[in-house]
Amino acid sequence: MKRKTNNYWLTLLFAAQPILDVLAYFTRNEHATPAGYIRLGILILLPVATLIRTREKKHFFLFLACCGSFCILHILNCFRVGYISPWFDIHYLANVIQMPVFTVCFLLALQEEEQKEAALHGFAIAAALTLVFLLSARLTNTGNVTYGEGLGFSGWVIDENRNANSTNLVIYASLSIWLSFRQSRKWLWLAIPVVIEAVFLNNGTKGCFYSIFVLFGAYLLWLQIEHFILKQKRRVSTSVFLLCLLAFTLIIYPYTPRYR
Repeated sequence: MKRKTNNYWLTLLFAAQPILDVLAYFTRNEHATPAGYIRLGILILLPVATLIRTREKKHFFLFLACCGSFCILHILNCFRVGYISPWFDIHYLANVIQMPVFTVCFLLALQEEEQKEAALHGFAIAAALTLVFLLSARLTNTGNVTYGEGLGFSGWVIDENRNANSTNLVIYASLSIWLSFRQSRKWLWLAIPVVIEAVFLNNGTKGCFYSIFVLFGAYLLWLQIEHFILKQKRRVSTSVFLLCLLAFTLIIYPYTPRYR
């Protein structure tokens, strides 16, 4: 029971991402948002917790020391040449440094199957919440556009994250389609790709549009490998359906926000 409880934090951490995006959208002011402070807290607490829990304490501490040295040297150099906006630069630096820090923290955290499953559950919840929030923003007409009116829809996402939000969508989509193929419910094999197609076409970014071809093409290839190499039952209807979606994407392209 203790091991399962210890893994809940992974599920909650991954599931919180879309909630923090919505919180930032509705509470933002000219200085910051509560979501930003929460993310900063996670950036501080997660490495500390990882350092306490991991067996690779020495190597992880050296990694954190390198990241910290880079940040300190960058800030000192900016003071040397003359800061234009220290607050903006340090805020941006925190956004940049969190990527390698979180990556290494999660690599050390996701060592066992139980932990990986907890993270996958978190991603599944995050994907479902993202879809619910996106539909809610569209129905209430309260969401943000991607590039301008009629040029994509991002939903409850602040201006600075409109384009970066497409990266989150691609991550959620790739995991969602993979998780659907793990299920015995065949309707999910068809429903999930349709939802992904609709969300990506409405988003309007290059990342989302071209990811339709990358994701569906990759899973078409996987379905063939699954049949011919792993000797599993061939999913003919799913393969044909994915091909139809790819053809539909090409046909409808002139009418999409990406084209405009």
